[in-house]
Amino acid sequence: MDNKKQSELRCYEMTQAYVETCVSKKVRKYINSVFPICNHENTIINEERPDFVIQGDNAIYAVEHFMVDFCFDGPRNNQSQSKRANHDIFNIYKNYHDDNIGTIQDSDIVKATADIEEEINKIMNISCSFDYEQFVESFRRIFKQHYLRVEDYRMNKSCTNTPKVGFMIELHCDTHFMYAIWNGSIVSFKGRHRSFPLTKEIVDLFRSATNLDFVIVTQFEEGIPNEAKDVRLYEPRNMDRSISEQDITIYDKICYPDIKKKAKLEVEEDET
Repeated sequence: MDNKKQSELRCYEMTQAYVETCVSKKVRKYINSVFPICNHENTIINEERPDFVIQGDNAIYAVEHFMVDFCFDGPRNNQSQSKRANHDIFNIYKNYHDDNIGTIQDSDIVKATADIEEEINKIMNISCSFDYEQFVESFRRIFKQHYLRVEDYRMNKSCTNTPKVGFMIELHCDTHFMYAIWNGSIVSFKGRHRSFPLTKEIVDLFRSATNLDFVIVTQFEEGIPNEAKDVRLYEPRNMDRSISEQDITIYDKICYPDIKKKAKLEVEEDET
């Protein structure tokens, strides 16, 4: 299995694990009523267009996975900082992890620590370049690129019957120091569970995608996809139900403090 398919499957499995263990019974029941992700009897077929065909007990689901950009370097490098951070973290692991001993060789500790320190500092400062309008523009562009292919997903050869079609969107984001604007007031998330806020523009985007049966958004820490931090499911043809069932607040805008000086973290080897 190539790295792309491994990444897609990892997102699916971490989404499943989060829904099984971290959401309330009420929300879990709602999510599984739309897309039974917690059913381990599902048959998962790895495909392209869409990425997964899921054969459930009573229906077939065509699921397309993609990642959206938290901070996009369009004017400069035409790259997603989130995707680049995710790729660089994976390369550090691949370069230094020794399968024979299950960890890093002692001879590589100094170099690995320096590489980890450099990458952590990149990740810590991504939110300094966050621009809400640019985030929404990038989200719309990527979403619509995949939405244009919905009928291709529906006609996949592995779908023996007409499937339900959905997106699984992977969002890596920095939620430290995040706040939002709601009805003209600033809302701070300090000390609370930091799920990435849903805003009106994204609600309108999902609501307009009426050829989809569901959209799952799985949130990860920026550049560190070791476990899902939040999962929400939306029904484009019934957004009011989705918002009500999951008790979601719709904000006007997402913001971060205007920090001019970048933070720097120094990583040291633990000699114990």
